Amino acid sequence: MRESDDLGERIEAKLGLLVKMVALGITDGLPGLGSKACLLRRLGMQPKEIADLFGTTANTVRVSVAIAKRSLRTTGKSRKGKK
Repeated sequence: MRESDDLGERIEAKLGLLVKMVALGITDGLPGLGSKACLLRRLGMQPKEIADLFGTTANTVRVSVAIAKRSLRTTGKSRKGKK
């Protein structure tokens, strides 16, 4: 039983590393924490996971996502008005 627990922990650690690498790869080139966090939230990551990835707090991630969403809504409205 001990060996299977150890194997499970090792697999979980490797999988966690893989998720972090993919998350960093798909957000590379996006400007600012807000746009990166928005994408990762849409893909199902929790604020705590995103915060750990970028070396910040979960609250900072939540605020960044809220600001980015507000900015997108404002930009979308102004573009619609121009048409």
